[in-house]
Amino acid sequence: MTDMAGSAGVTVRPASAADLLHVRAILIEAIDTSPFYGTQFKAHEKRRLDDLFLRTLIAVDPWHVALSFSGQEIAGVILTVPEFGTLWSPWIYIAPAFRTQGLGLAMIRRMLRHWDNGRFHKIACYVRPENKAARAVFTRFGFAEIAHLRNHMFGEDYLLFERPLNKVTDGYDDGLWLDRGERWRVWLATLPGRFGQAPG
Repeated sequence: MTDMAGSAGVTVRPASAADLLHVRAILIEAIDTSPFYGTQFKAHEKRRLDDLFLRTLIAVDPWHVALSFSGQEIAGVILTVPEFGTLWSPWIYIAPAFRTQGLGLAMIRRMLRHWDNGRFHKIACYVRPENKAARAVFTRFGFAEIAHLRNHMFGEDYLLFERPLNKVTDGYDDGLWLDRGERWRVWLATLPGRFGQAPG
């Protein structure tokens, strides 16, 4: 499924297994180039966002790894992680070459429109206090600053931002839990990458 989001003409779609090499590369770029996180946090994120984690997100719902494109090039990525009625967004990133095209705003707008689908109470994210640009963007999209978390992850301060969503369906998501068969299928798909082959 592909969607055109906003006047910037951004193509936004969920990721597939075929995208994972590019997704991982753009996430590593986001982590390595961010001025807001310390060495320990960056090392942790690069370990966490591995092939198995990304494939699990896609298996739960491909929209948990949403990609924006400028032409045929991946310009940005948004990760979302379900957690029992709350949707966490740990990474929203637009590559530097595309930041003057309005892709980031269009991508966030499309992401919010997709996830306001009755399944979740709210979407939440952490922002470093020094990241004034991110704080302004989240405020623009209706997020509220809920708390200032001091000495939080790796001893660094974070701001908790949340935006309500309209949950109407009964029950709650299972986070990243998959049944046994699906867990095996996802794990087996990571094996080529473990032996130096491209994941597919």
